[in-house]
Amino acid sequence: MEKSFRLRIERGSSSKTNWFYDTIFTIHENEKRIDLSDGDCDSHGGDVEEWDFVDYETIPHVNELFKDKYPNLTEDFLSDEQRKFYDEIGNKDVKPLFLYLVCFCINDKGSMSSFKELLDENNIKNEYSKYFSSEDW
Repeated sequence: MEKSFRLRIERGSSSKTNWFYDTIFTIHENEKRIDLSDGDCDSHGGDVEEWDFVDYETIPHVNELFKDKYPNLTEDFLSDEQRKFYDEIGNKDVKPLFLYLVCFCINDKGSMSSFKELLDENNIKNEYSKYFSSEDW
């Protein structure tokens, strides 16, 4: 079973292109891992989807990293929609990670790629995957 929450979405356009970019947090309960994904839709260039996966056993290390970055973070800042998703998280390590990623992606403009970069810089195990579709929209 998986549950997802859109942490951030941006839209834009130019004279030739309408596009959107989003960052989604997904919990894969059966596989015991989470991912942060970025999607970029561009009517001329196709669709690029990227994922960075972190196994449950590694999440405590990620939480420690974010704990240093956001030492006084509480759940008080969550919107009603974020709170509902947060309350449904059963795993004790995933729950604080969701808080950290809401803050990282929404308040600090973090993304999947900056999340991956942060993990790589701190030698935290993660797995990157990418899919590209060249179809026009």
